[in-house]
Amino acid sequence: MFLKKFTLKSHTGETIREVIFKKGINLIIGQTGNDISGSSNNLGKTTLIRCIDFCLGGKNADELYKDREFKTPNETVEAFLKKYKPTFVLELSNQYDEPISLVIERTLDINHKHRKINNFINKKSLNLTKFQEVLKQELFGFSDDRPTLRQLIGKFIRKKDEQISSILYFNGNYCNSSDYEKIHLFLMGFNSTNLLAKKSYLEDDLKKTENAIKIFESRHSESSLNQRRYLFEEELKDLKAQADNFQITEKYDEEADRLAQTQLQINKFDQELAQLHLKINIAEDRLEKLQQNTTDLDGSAIQYVYEEAKYYNDKLLRSFDEMVAFHNTMLNNEMQFLRENIDQDKERIDCIYKKRESLSKEYNQLLAFLGKTGSLAEYTKLNDKISEKSEEMGKIQGLLDDLLELQEHLLKVQEDHATVMKDVSSQISELDERLKIFNKYFSQYTEQLSGEKYLLSYKPEGNIYKFKIDDMHGNPGTGKKQSIVIAFDLAYTDFCNETGLKRPSFVTQDKIEVIDIDKLNILFSLANNQNGQLIVPVIFDKVKDLSDLTENTVLTLTQEDKFFRIQ
Repeated sequence: MFLKKFTLKSHTGETIREVIFKKGINLIIGQTGNDISGSSNNLGKTTLIRCIDFCLGGKNADELYKDREFKTPNETVEAFLKKYKPTFVLELSNQYDEPISLVIERTLDINHKHRKINNFINKKSLNLTKFQEVLKQELFGFSDDRPTLRQLIGKFIRKKDEQISSILYFNGNYCNSSDYEKIHLFLMGFNSTNLLAKKSYLEDDLKKTENAIKIFESRHSESSLNQRRYLFEEELKDLKAQADNFQITEKYDEEADRLAQTQLQINKFDQELAQLHLKINIAEDRLEKLQQNTTDLDGSAIQYVYEEAKYYNDKLLRSFDEMVAFHNTMLNNEMQFLRENIDQDKERIDCIYKKRESLSKEYNQLLAFLGKTGSLAEYTKLNDKISEKSEEMGKIQGLLDDLLELQEHLLKVQEDHATVMKDVSSQISELDERLKIFNKYFSQYTEQLSGEKYLLSYKPEGNIYKFKIDDMHGNPGTGKKQSIVIAFDLAYTDFCNETGLKRPSFVTQDKIEVIDIDKLNILFSLANNQNGQLIVPVIFDKVKDLSDLTENTVLTLTQEDKFFRIQ
């Protein structure tokens, strides 16, 4: 899809800013002022990119008015947003020359304690979840859970430092290896996203089951349990043999049978109680770890990222807070699930204890009745021993049954995962053909913009297909990163056009000032000759000598005419 127009309106309907997008290069020019410094800062050169990102489902409206480095609000912009309660409108079409087919509107009201954002697609009001689902379908043509809309948007709206400087890992550490696998495979046209989702689910299940077995065996080794069971079995054989040979007069037979049946039921309850207690212990261990993770998300990494982010970019810190919040939300959901199961198991335990207590009273009454004779006292003592040993046996057998269940589940998950990996591998051949098409463009553009040819490849690492950038000699890409990033995005647009993949036909890129002027001229020419859009903010002095500057400019900002038209 192509960007056609962006409009910023006040709550009264007044148009504050309107930008008509072009095919090819779309320049956002920042004119230096007439003061001594000649600064183009605080004009809002990157604000349009942030507005586009906000329209595409971004949840962080803070970056529209807060300082990147210090996270302090720009009071003038903040006052503007509070006063005008603006509506952000982004209009798109399937092809640039076609009529508008998608109108995205988001209204922002930051006067509330919790800011209020209303979402509309083609005038239909949607909550954020549904809003992002519809956008994903419109922009990418699919509706599976993973990858998410926001995981994909980072490839097309490069505004953060990690997005600008990283070719493939444009979401930084907010995505793990499994997430990036899904993102990269999807971007390259791997159609079996359901298969990837199943693969991810099985890998999570595999990890959880392995951890459960590890926790179990840290308390009870299988060998120790088997040996204890063997010894108790031998003791029970001897005790039961004694009981079988014990002589009781006929009148006690009926009550003795009742006694035995009662004891059997008590033993069953004891076994079930042991199983439930173990289940609760495992769940509580897991819950404790999750509770720790909600506040301790890799402390060393956090410290490193925090210090780096504090120096370079406050948006990383804000995004990190969001990541922690998202991470904690997912953990809280799992913790809630665990707590509910624990509560249910505890209720079952209480129910069993009540039933066991009733049976125990009945058992004691029977013993009191039968124990009136001297001969039965000995028999009762013998049965007490049998009961004690049976109870221990029940606990041990319950633990072994639980371990066996975990082991059998692990084996099943391993088998299912192996099947899925085989299915994934069988479809990778299609990916190889698509990579040939992509690298045809990528190698050409990287040579023109950086002087070296680069290519995109992948390799299996464990259960993950990991993508990387190499030069033509097989070395990792270490060239002029900014040029290679842009070459990648240009190549991807051509790749989608040739393969017919439904993807955004636009990409934004900040900080192109680091690219040499001769390469910028080549870049503009490449972008203007493809069926796509490249939106870039740039200082006028950097590009003033380039041809077709006026033709490619969609927005010019000055100290007298800033983005929000405020001083």
